[in-house]
Parts: sequence; structure tokens; C-alpha cells
Amino acid sequence: MNASTKPAVLLPIETRAERSTGLGFFLPTLWLPSFVRALDMPSFVGPLGLALYNLFVCIGAVIHGALVDRYHATTAMLVSTVGQMVAIFVFWGLTNNQAMVYVFAMIYGVFAGGKRILVNLLPFTQ
Repeated sequence: MNASTKPAVLLPIETRAERSTGLGFFLPTLWLPSFVRALDMPSFVGPLGLALYNLFVCIGAVIHGALVDRYHATTAMLVSTVGQMVAIFVFWGLTNNQAMVYVFAMIYGVFAGGKRILVNLLPFTQ
């Protein structure tokens, strides 16, 4: 099914949902170095957290690509969204040391990496 045969009601709803979640997609990575500095951690923690995030984005893209091969794209998108929410609200929300910053960067990277590849599939899902 392509975008031209999808019911006209669903495409605007999916587009609005994707745009609203996309607005918050980049914020954790933009704020990570400032957040680390506000917690008085060493200066290398912020850049190292971003490096771990970028590494795990690649891993997440592969994992979510495999999920799409086995399951429906909306199921993979749900997994990605829930994983991002857990990473932000649990691991970033409870961060008070370096290890938690790194755990957040890795978990958020895995699930955020999947979001980048799944966005392109939504208009073509059945």
C-alpha cells in the first residue's frame, strides 16, 4: 500500500504524531553536555556520552531494521517510542553520576536510532 491508497484520514494523523514526537527527538542530545556540566561532572563526560549515543544509534538502526523485517513497522515504532520514553524518564531523570549518563546515552541511542529509519516507512504501512 502506498501513500496514495491509504485512507485520507490516517495520513494527517500520522503526520501530526510524527512531527510532534520529532520535535523532542533531538533535545536530549542537545542538552546532554549542559546537563552534565550542571551536575558538576568532569568535562569529558558530556562528549563521551554523545559519542556513546552516536555509536548506539548505529546499533539501534540495525536492530530496528531487523524488527521491521519480522514485524509490522508500527510495532517497531511503538518499541522505539516506549524505549525512548523509558530512557528519558527513568535513566535521564534519575541521573546523578557518570555511569547513569552513559547508560542513558546507550539506551536512548539504541531506541532513537530506530526512529530515524522507521519514520520513512510510516506512509507506506498498511
